[in-house]
Amino acid sequence: MNLTTAKPSGKIKYQQDYPNQRIAYKRMKAQAKFRNELFLLSWDEFLLLWKDKWEQRGSSANKLCLIRKDLTQPWSAENVEIVYREQLYQKQHAIRREKK
Repeated sequence: MNLTTAKPSGKIKYQQDYPNQRIAYKRMKAQAKFRNELFLLSWDEFLLLWKDKWEQRGSSANKLCLIRKDLTQPWSAENVEIVYREQLYQKQHAIRREKK
């Protein structure tokens, strides 16, 4: 993924080059809207976050996913991190334990 290629407008070239990433970004944004979560993460920020990690993304425990650090804050570049899904499961389990 070459993020340095710019269009004349100064925007990063992406629509034709990253169709799978674009679909994932739009899906993530739609899911956040459905859950009434504020989504401030831009397309360019999303690409930069996943720059060298996209191929490691997936749904099994040893794959990567994008999560919010603080669930009370919006989806933004400052509040997201890429972790292994196993870490997400552990975090969710800890949250559930706290609620009991």
